[in-house]
Amino acid sequence: MPQDDLLKQCHREMNGRKVTGVDKVTKDAYETKLEENLSNLVTRLKRKNYRPQPSLRVYTPQANGKMRPLGIAAYEDKLVQDALSRILSVVFEGRLHDSMHGFRPNRNCHTALRALNTLVEKGRTNYVVDADIKGGLPRRSKILWRYIQLDSNGHGVNGKIKCTKNGH
Repeated sequence: MPQDDLLKQCHREMNGRKVTGVDKVTKDAYETKLEENLSNLVTRLKRKNYRPQPSLRVYTPQANGKMRPLGIAAYEDKLVQDALSRILSVVFEGRLHDSMHGFRPNRNCHTALRALNTLVEKGRTNYVVDADIKGGLPRRSKILWRYIQLDSNGHGVNGKIKCTKNGH
């Protein structure tokens, strides 16, 4: 459970220019009563009666003319998300396979592409699959799981993704 000092650090490091959520609270506004706000937040977290506010839904235009939906969290929700992300990172970072790049410290799409490039240039690569699962994982997951067989820890069999008979 996030404590006052962790939440205070998250507040200090939060980008003050981020868009506000439904609460319209900025970093500067939250800071005017920082100790009181954080104390109240920690109390709600410990009592298990903290409730995140609804996200503010905004749409941004894409190059193809479509609109992409984004959810903007309230300031306090951003603090809690950041604190929990840091806690989970400490707990799970050592357990993740080195080839996993998503949402990890010092890793991003660029490091993933560099690793993929190395594999393609130096290894035996029969094919590369690029999949964009647009908000429909629950709907499409039955199809995906037919093609990908994972072990009980969620890793590929013997550290590799193994295709089933249907997936070739």
